[in-house]
Amino acid sequence: MNAERIIRFVHDRLDSLTKWEIGRFFNENPYALETADTLVAVTHRELQQVTLALEQLADSGVLLREERPGTVAYRLSADPHLRALLAEFVSACDDRDFRARLIQDVLRREE
Repeated sequence: MNAERIIRFVHDRLDSLTKWEIGRFFNENPYALETADTLVAVTHRELQQVTLALEQLADSGVLLREERPGTVAYRLSADPHLRALLAEFVSACDDRDFRARLIQDVLRREE
C-alpha cells in the first residue's frame, strides 16, 4: 500500500464520505450503470448530496456521465490507473487505523 498516493487520491477526488460510499459501490460493481436515485438507496444519503457527489466524481474523471432519456446515469471510468487507485483505496480502508486517519482528515476538510 502506498499511503501517500491513497491520501492524495482521497484529497483530490474522494474528499467526502458520500464520495467514499459511491466509490466503494463502483469498485464492487465496476460495470454498473446507475442513476442518482439508485445510489441514494445504496448510500442512504440525501438526493442532493448524492447528485452533487456524482457530478464532482464525473468532473474529476472517477465516473463517466451518460445522458439517458429523462435522466443521467453514471459508470466507473475505464481508466486502469484510476480503477487501480480506487481498488487500492478500498483495500487500504480495511486497515482500521488508516481508515480512521482518512475519515478524520476528510471530516476536517468538510468543516
